[in-house]
Amino acid sequence: MDKKGVTNKTFIIILIVITSILFFTLAFVFIKYKASKKVIKGKKITEMMYITYSNKNNGIDVDKNFVKNDEDGKKEKDISRYFNFNVESKITDKQTVVYEVVVEKDSKCNINDNDLRIYLERENEGTYIKIFDPKSFKSIKKKSKLGTPKGSMILFNGSYSKDAIEKYRLKVWIKEGTEVNDNTKCHISTKIHGKVK
Repeated sequence: MDKKGVTNKTFIIILIVITSILFFTLAFVFIKYKASKKVIKGKKITEMMYITYSNKNNGIDVDKNFVKNDEDGKKEKDISRYFNFNVESKITDKQTVVYEVVVEKDSKCNINDNDLRIYLERENEGTYIKIFDPKSFKSIKKKSKLGTPKGSMILFNGSYSKDAIEKYRLKVWIKEGTEVNDNTKCHISTKIHGKVK
């Protein structure tokens, strides 16, 4: 093999390595959500709330293969069938931020609310424990006071007055007995809405 062929092979290998490194770096997606701003005595107070996640995309893509009963849904171990996310706060001015963590269905979702089962766990000393039993997707009828849009489901709400990180695991499945087909699909994503109290 001539030197030109060796050089081309080396270049291709280097290009593949660099592309792989960039891909894995970008896999850890970071989304910031700014809470509302509040002016106190001429001083602008900005508190920050974040959702961070390590999946390639924010949320879970549900399809016909997600039909199961609640017990099997809670025990799901396949990492492609659940979604880990963190709720983080950066409180800089001794203010309190109130917030809601919500799940939203995308506009192409063709699964009824009653047929979608939602289950949430929180990490505690390395183990995920349930926050609530599996429940049907329950969309709110109007925009909430914190800005959660109509049609979303509020998972939980709370408040922070100091820096904190809490880790959660969201599991979603289709209720056993629901009729599904090849076109059954729904993307479920998480968001956070908050404001300075």
